[in-house]
Amino acid sequence: MKGLYFPNCDFWKARRGSHPSWGWQSLIARRDVIAPQVKWVVGNGHKISIREDKWMKIGPTRGSLRQNEY
Repeated sequence: MKGLYFPNCDFWKARRGSHPSWGWQSLIARRDVIAPQVKWVVGNGHKISIREDKWMKIGPTRGSLRQNEY
């Protein structure tokens, strides 16, 4: 998404764009809701378990993904 929607800035400064996908529109619409919940920087993502780590104040997300689906 970065290469398509915000190649020259970060997510927090990105704009909607002229032909956004449904997913991108959803992220942009909820960015202000997400911002206060973000707890730490992901880095390279090699040691992140998005389904088990408590990376938002509300706790871990539920569901299961196999390791190669991240």
